[in-house]
Amino acid sequence: MSDILPFPEVGERGSQWFHQLEPVLTRDFSAHDFVAIEVLSGEYAVARSTGEAMRTLHRRFPAGQLFLRRIGDETEAALAARLFDVGESADK
Repeated sequence: MSDILPFPEVGERGSQWFHQLEPVLTRDFSAHDFVAIEVLSGEYAVARSTGEAMRTLHRRFPAGQLFLRRIGDETEAALAARLFDVGESADK
């Protein structure tokens, strides 16, 4: 892939795509689902788990720069705790 973006820009572009897609995502999917977005194209995959969403999109964009988030509200701390198995969520 020729346009490798710095990590902060991947997050920024991913957030921009998410906000554009949010009306469709919240209408068509559960707030508990996750969306992975390829930040250069805006293509996305939705799944019940983070891994499934990322794997689905990675198969379509093997060299893609992917952004991941829950469709519904989730704090960054809760997401980090779940992904990295740390903090309060990991103790439950």
